[in-house]
Amino acid sequence: RRRPKKLAMPDPPALPLDVGPMASDARSTSPGAQHAYVQSQSHLLKATSDNPLPTAVPPPIAAVAGLLGVRHVLCLIGLPERGKPFIAQRLSKYLSFFHGAEVKLFDVNEVMDRAGGPPGSDHNAMFMFEEIKAFMNATSSAADRNMTVPRAGSGRSAPASSSSPPSPEVRPVVVREGSAEVQLAESLATHGEEELLVHPSDRRRKNVDSGKVAILFANDTFACFKEKWSGTSKERRRWASETLAKDRALGAKLIFIEVIVDRADILEANLRARERAKNGPTASRESAGPAMYEDELPDECLREFEDRARRFQRIYVSMQEDGSEDDLSYIKLINYGDKVVTNRMHGYLRMRIAQFLSVIHPTPHVIYLSRHGQSEYNRLGKIGGDSDLTAHGEAYAKALGEWVDAKVSLAADGSPVPCRLWTSSLLRTRRTARHISTPVVSYTTSDGAHLDWVQMRPKAFRNLDELYAGLCDGMTYEEIADNYPDEAEARGADKFQYRYPRGESYTDLIARLEPLAHELERSREPVVIVAHQAIHRVLFAYFMGMPREECIHVSIPLNTVIKITPTSNGCEEERTVVLQHPKGELLDPASH
Repeated sequence: RRRPKKLAMPDPPALPLDVGPMASDARSTSPGAQHAYVQSQSHLLKATSDNPLPTAVPPPIAAVAGLLGVRHVLCLIGLPERGKPFIAQRLSKYLSFFHGAEVKLFDVNEVMDRAGGPPGSDHNAMFMFEEIKAFMNATSSAADRNMTVPRAGSGRSAPASSSSPPSPEVRPVVVREGSAEVQLAESLATHGEEELLVHPSDRRRKNVDSGKVAILFANDTFACFKEKWSGTSKERRRWASETLAKDRALGAKLIFIEVIVDRADILEANLRARERAKNGPTASRESAGPAMYEDELPDECLREFEDRARRFQRIYVSMQEDGSEDDLSYIKLINYGDKVVTNRMHGYLRMRIAQFLSVIHPTPHVIYLSRHGQSEYNRLGKIGGDSDLTAHGEAYAKALGEWVDAKVSLAADGSPVPCRLWTSSLLRTRRTARHISTPVVSYTTSDGAHLDWVQMRPKAFRNLDELYAGLCDGMTYEEIADNYPDEAEARGADKFQYRYPRGESYTDLIARLEPLAHELERSREPVVIVAHQAIHRVLFAYFMGMPREECIHVSIPLNTVIKITPTSNGCEEERTVVLQHPKGELLDPASH
């Protein structure tokens, strides 16, 4: 192979925080590792004779570029057992993972218990408000990861007459080791405020995060009915709106999300989910979804719920569409996407929230993740490319077809289960999926309709293509380290945000996988996805509720199917080795 030319890059000056060479394990959480990628750009932000006024603030990464510094309070309201905790958890995962927002869930029942005042008292209401303010005003970890970096080699000291903003009063606070506050304090102590990339009092520091979102919900709607933050009446909603609006320094925007469910099947499913969370699942998990609806609910449980719901409904006031609440921002989610009503929902984040709410649902459904079989480039230790399968990869493709036909396409009683099959557009995934049977099956829907379904009809998505390595496509990691040592070191320092020359980063993958995440949330049938390591790392981390920076550490081995089952309390994981690895043979190079 012809040795490629090294990239012409200026040598950055020595950095204050030491960044070591690339290692096989990039789990370091030291300040140096967290700041390394920004530091690798810091010399570009230094004034030179050619560029005396350089950019002071680095641009945001692609996955968070649309949500800078926005603050929202989302208040979930509605009758009991409508799935408000479920929606709160799904929204939290979505906004934090795909949009980089800092999200905190506030269970009104739990906060009121800590407040200790009488139900509906001003003391309880202001206690909750102070909790929200403390979250909103806390130092943004996302902002400090980008801003708490000294100007490399600046060596400048602002004179006493400098026009820089005065240093704000520093108050003693209790902070966690390695937290954003500690990193800021360390940088201030070591380098001085005037040498930081952006001064602590500069508003641009606040506008490099991805926004903050407080989500209010109630695990027990009956118990917190009288609380002012419950949103159960026009007066309580008006009080919450005016209280937030009066605090102009906080700058938080309030959105009410009313969950309306009048379908008996959804209500019973929500009750079953609650009972499973209390007592554990009683339904068989051998098949995909329908069996999970067959849990027997005790008659007394149904009678108790119906009685309490009737009493609650007599005193609860829905969002009014008579003009009296038209000045409020709200979403009415009716039967989980059957109908969505929005009012004053202008803005990027608000519309993303509305779109996401229109696709989520509590119907149990299962997602199966499988990498392609071993490819020729896997065997050679090369990354990327569009190579075909090896003989062992072909053996896995056949084994996967048999496994899916037996374990996914059929229910425990042998009846067909409508399923979907997704692949990337690359050859190795399409070849791996070609042995999965695609018969036409007849089935009966929940409303009694008889339909024909093309089972496992393959759909190829370019969104599912592997992370593109750009100039390094088709190279081994050893060749990258030999020919592009600076790139290898930068990737080893911050694998999550690192972007290959003319290629992609994990943050780019997150941005292009967001539309498919909506499709997966919308799907009610089991979905089998045959794709690639980086793709499955992102999808797995999202559904399992992991911080997105941790997706790079997820293990996605060859010859294995990962089953993800969303539940009311999160997601469950089950791994099955479909084909044993040949002894003494490395199927896949280690992913540094």
